[in-house]
Amino acid sequence: MNTKLSYDAARNLARRILEKQLGAAATVESGHSPAFVDDKYCEAFEIALEALLSAKVGRIMARCIADEVAAEYVYQ
Repeated sequence: MNTKLSYDAARNLARRILEKQLGAAATVESGHSPAFVDDKYCEAFEIALEALLSAKVGRIMARCIADEVAAEYVYQ
């Protein structure tokens, strides 16, 4: 049985985790300061990375996906 997640499944997992834990994205367009948005990006990246590593996604792939998903979440 193959237990590795596909790239798309890993991205979907990370997105769902972020939406569940952080709620609505904090963006500059929604009135937040750039520093606040950067802090939210860091928080989103760490949450996504932890979730992906827990799901047994490889470290390099997990970091790439966490970066992409956190950036999409915050810098939409």
